[in-house]
Amino acid sequence: MNIDGVCSFYTQVRCRQCLVDLRSLNAEMHSSLVENAVAVLVNLSDWDFLLTLAPPDPRFPVLHLAQATVALATYIKGSSITLDIKKNCQALVEAIKPIMVVSSTSSAKRSKESMGLREDLIAKANLIRFFSKVWHPFFLQILATLLAALHNEACEDSAYRIHHDFTPLPFASSSPPTSAAASELLAGLRLVADAADRAPPGSGGSGRMDAAWLRLRGEIQFAVGNSAAALRFYLQSMLVATNYFQKSGGGFGGDGRFDEKLVMKVVRCLLDLGYHSYAVSASQLSPTDVDYSVCFKNLEERTSNDAMDGLYGSLWDVTVLEYAVSMHSKRGEATRKKQALGYIGALEVNTNNNVEILRETANFKRFCLLRTMCLNFL
Repeated sequence: MNIDGVCSFYTQVRCRQCLVDLRSLNAEMHSSLVENAVAVLVNLSDWDFLLTLAPPDPRFPVLHLAQATVALATYIKGSSITLDIKKNCQALVEAIKPIMVVSSTSSAKRSKESMGLREDLIAKANLIRFFSKVWHPFFLQILATLLAALHNEACEDSAYRIHHDFTPLPFASSSPPTSAAASELLAGLRLVADAADRAPPGSGGSGRMDAAWLRLRGEIQFAVGNSAAALRFYLQSMLVATNYFQKSGGGFGGDGRFDEKLVMKVVRCLLDLGYHSYAVSASQLSPTDVDYSVCFKNLEERTSNDAMDGLYGSLWDVTVLEYAVSMHSKRGEATRKKQALGYIGALEVNTNNNVEILRETANFKRFCLLRTMCLNFL
């Protein structure tokens, strides 16, 4: 055992000793000590010990959260433990509830009158500190799934709901969170995503190089209306999942296309940023039928931050190309019409071709388009 291993072992032993007898600890004086001990054991994957502890002490909500999360994570990984998933998910929802407390000046004033609210704010601060200390990727995935589910319940606009690639779990709150709690849940989700970035090499994956975490970061930025940052994270997630667009899988369907919700948000980001031509090209990435109403409307857009001239080569949907030809003909734009006609006449996009040839052509053009977008937006 090397020096690092010895240090980790003794740290683990000390943390275990700290949690064995919680009754001797003072909640106000030792809350940070308990948080640190729990975070160390979680990060070292000493989950079996956490599960053997007595029922969580209500004075230390972080331990309650860790035990419920670890139990669920252990069960999902294929452990032989008996677990009522719905009951455990409900316990996890209850443990995370303090994060939904709205921190505002008015709340601070009321806290002097309401002991319950004051305790909730303290519990929230404890959870936030805990999120900054834990980095175990799978543990954080469970928390991210929970926070995303609660955010989607609180979010009034379905367009801004969080979609992710983690294992879906039956999280539901007995009393649905209010819309005011959505921003607090989003802030908590951002903290969890930041924590995933701190995972050291060999720990199961850092959020910086994991497609699922990168997509989640994009969803967070999209939910707060930051289209530029969201687009960057979406493109990074696509890039990582496909080894710089050299292979299918990891977000692709059987025909090589990305998840529909991801494509819709990429297109929305491009439109928000004024890149209408790129939005037309990106619409073809949809795994279902292309939304031609969006394509046609944006082809006719005259005020755009890009130009269609350089993107005709990235169009493989013949219907979109035919509309472009018709549009240029009506406008009397002979040069652009000729350019679009040249791509329609290309052998590789001929609709009479074999299905395999059409699929390979679409994949090639799809990857070229995404590489071009990465060069322009990353």
